[in-house]
Amino acid sequence: MYRFTLRIAALLAAIAIPSANSFGADAALFSGAVQQPGMHRGDDGGRLAAALLAARPAPDAFLPATLFARQSARLAQVRLKAGVLHDLQTLSEGGDDALRQLSERLARWIENMPVTGRVPLSADPRLMQLQPRWNPPIQAGDSVRLFQRPSTIQVVGAVAEHCTLPHRPLRSALDYVKDCAATTFADADTVLVIQVDGTVQTLGAAAWNRADPQPVSPGGVVLVPFAPKYIRSVDAEFNADLAALIATQAATP
Repeated sequence: MYRFTLRIAALLAAIAIPSANSFGADAALFSGAVQQPGMHRGDDGGRLAAALLAARPAPDAFLPATLFARQSARLAQVRLKAGVLHDLQTLSEGGDDALRQLSERLARWIENMPVTGRVPLSADPRLMQLQPRWNPPIQAGDSVRLFQRPSTIQVVGAVAEHCTLPHRPLRSALDYVKDCAATTFADADTVLVIQVDGTVQTLGAAAWNRADPQPVSPGGVVLVPFAPKYIRSVDAEFNADLAALIATQAATP
C-alpha cells in the first residue's frame, strides 16, 4: 500500500505541474512529422483542421497515428493509470508467485507510460473540414504530434514477455498472438486490439467465438487479457481499463 501511495502522489504531482505547452486557446502546438512545427491557429471558428493544414503534415506522415493531446483529458488518465496500478498491486499480493512476477512486470511497464492527454482524432484535415463533428475547436494547451508510419506491432499483457513483431499487412491479430507465448493467466477466449488511432476492438479467440480475421494497423498493440477468474475479485473491468490506458499512448516505431 505504501508503494501505491507513492505512485499516486507522483502522478498527482505530475498533473499539477503547469505544462510548458500551455498557450492561447486559439492555437495548438504541432511537432513530429510536420513541415512547419510550432504553434498554429485554427480557422475563424477556432477549429483544428485549419491549424493542421498550416502545420503541413510531411509526405511520410502516417495520419492514423496522430497524437492529439488535451490538458483537460489528463486528470482522468491519471486516475485511470492509478487504478490499473492499484489493481496490479492487488493481483501481486494474491499469493501466487508467477502471478506476482507477471503483475510486477506489467506495473513497471505502466509506471513508465506518460500521461499524454490523448483524445480521439480523425486526422485527415480535409475530411475534418467536411465533418464538423470530427473537427474540434482548439482548447488551451492542445498539442498535436504526427509520426512516420511504424513498422512493428506489439503483443502485451498476460504473456511470458512482451513481443515486438514486424507488421505484416492483413495479418490477423490472432496470428500475431501465436508468435508470443501466453501465460497460464491468459484469457483463452478473447484478445483486445488497440489500433494505432486509439480504437479498441474485442475479438473472440476460441473455437466457439472466433472472430473473422482482423488486421492490426502499423504501430498497433494486441493485448492478451487476463482470464476473468484471476481479475474477478480485483476489478472485472481491469482488461478494459488496461486497453484504454494503452490507447492513450503514442505509436511505437
